[in-house]
Amino acid sequence: MCEKPENRKTITIKINGKDRPFQYKDTDEAVERKQPSVFHKDQNNENKEKDYFREESAAGQETEVEESFDWILPEPEEAPAKNKEKSLFAFQSPLTKKDKPALSKNSKAKEGKKKSLPKGIVASIFFAVFFAVILGTSFGFILLNMVSSDQSAATNGNITASANNSSDTSKGGQATAATEIATKADITTYVLQKGVFSNEERAKIEQKKLTDAGKTSQIISIDEKQFLLIGVVSNLENAKAWQKQVKDTYAKEMVFNGNEIENVSKEEKGVIEASSAIYYSILQIVTSVQFDKSISTEEKSKLEKALAIVEEKKISNFSNEKVQKMATHLAMGGELTMKLTKNSSEKEIEAIQQQLLNYLAAYVAL
Repeated sequence: MCEKPENRKTITIKINGKDRPFQYKDTDEAVERKQPSVFHKDQNNENKEKDYFREESAAGQETEVEESFDWILPEPEEAPAKNKEKSLFAFQSPLTKKDKPALSKNSKAKEGKKKSLPKGIVASIFFAVFFAVILGTSFGFILLNMVSSDQSAATNGNITASANNSSDTSKGGQATAATEIATKADITTYVLQKGVFSNEERAKIEQKKLTDAGKTSQIISIDEKQFLLIGVVSNLENAKAWQKQVKDTYAKEMVFNGNEIENVSKEEKGVIEASSAIYYSILQIVTSVQFDKSISTEEKSKLEKALAIVEEKKISNFSNEKVQKMATHLAMGGELTMKLTKNSSEKEIEAIQQQLLNYLAAYVAL
């Protein structure tokens, strides 16, 4: 059985870009050729056979010529510019021992002479390096001495400044750096109130009337309200007794809230925190003289010791103006109280009352 044409295998050879199909054909002729053929020797037949074989060989040579091909290799392309640039920097392979040109003894001697440096140049280089090291070292020591001397001078200056500050503070009462936080205590006291106003102008009008009448007064602002006060006492009974003496007044207890005050000096902090105790001591003595016509020597001695913290020399050096104002009123009230006797006049008592009211206003404003 013969195979179908679709199942036949083919080999394709490309020669000079052209396809040369080659196919195995299992035909009947091929089968017949495989079988030996019988020839009868005749002269004619021999001549015919010779002619036949000549034609066959000629045809074979023609097919060989036609089917011969040459290998056409691509011409070498020029390298791109980048490769050319790179080739400029490419290292050449070192010469082998065979490729190295033979050097004569004279040329070797010349090369040795070229490589060696003169003794004068070596000496100059050595001395240059030596002097450079010496100069650098000397400059380094000089700079080190200058820096150390500056640091010692600065340290001595700081020590002197701190010593001067400490001596000035101890002698003149100068305040230190304002880095302290003072705690202002609540003050609970009894007052004789003239009125409460929402408008400050109206409060000032009423205050002027009291001033013209020769009465003590002070406006203290609390929670956007203006309290017009006439005086203060140590207890509610004396406050009510005073209310009966002055018309259109009201006796009551008031609390002036405290808080924390930042950025004050150590001395200012001491005055703020001790001021409430000094206030109570002054108020106790004034109330006794005003209503009982008596005075306690023990209370006076306590007040005298407490007033040492608000001496005028110390207060004058305070940097916080509000603290300075508060301490000034407290110190003046203390000095006037130390002069009181059981027979002191009403004007002397009113002067102390005015300083106590001024102190409360400054205390609340801190």
